[in-house]
Amino acid sequence: MPIRHRMKLTPENFEQLKSGHKTIESRLNDEKRKALRVGERIEFAKLPELETSLIVEIVSLDTYKNFSELYAACHEVVLGTTQQEYLKRVHEYYTKQEEDKYGVVAIGVKLV
Repeated sequence: MPIRHRMKLTPENFEQLKSGHKTIESRLNDEKRKALRVGERIEFAKLPELETSLIVEIVSLDTYKNFSELYAACHEVVLGTTQQEYLKRVHEYYTKQEEDKYGVVAIGVKLV
């Protein structure tokens, strides 16, 4: 199956996905993420150079009102961190206004 989507990851999140410790990637449920479908593949490139990448298959897509709701529904092992650290990290990238506008999506993945 061809790669249909490309996204970037911080080094820590990249390594957690690569090791299998993290099996859910959370994002805003914006137009780009609304195009995702179970069974499709995503290539994640490691920031900052974007020279290293890994490929995953989407195994689930679950939407939530906000990141707190998503975390409550997903065990910390699949997200790779504690709730406090998780919320701190996502709010470095996304504003509360964006979160309220789009909602969020938990992208369940497995390495290909």
